[in-house]
Parts: sequence; structure tokens; C-alpha cells
Amino acid sequence: MGGRGSNSGMMKTVNGKTVKRFNTPPKGWKPVENALTNPKGYTWYSNGKSRFSGQYETALVKNKK
Repeated sequence: MGGRGSNSGMMKTVNGKTVKRFNTPPKGWKPVENALTNPKGYTWYSNGKSRFSGQYETALVKNKK
């Protein structure tokens, strides 16, 4: 996350986990279809890697107004 400036941050979820948060999606990331757990005003995005690769990442991206 370093080097992204004001585009990034962290958000704590209800269960206490920490989630990456961005104002705009990182290059190459796509929305997670059918995700139902996103907070109001945000959409889940992923880096598109396989969940089993060990490189899979997700983040919340603020919706455009």
C-alpha cells in the first residue's frame, strides 16, 4: 500500500479484521461480483489472482458520487 498517497487507507470491519480501502481501484483490479458484505458507499475489488495462489487480495473502493 505504500506510495499510494491519499488514495489508500485501512478500515476495520465488524469482526475486527483490517481491510485495505482506496478512493480509486488499483490498476488492473476488478469489482467482485455478487459481493454482499460491502459497507454502504463502497464496492469490493480484487486483484484477479487465484484465491489459491497466495497472491489474492481484496480491498474496498469508494463508490463515485
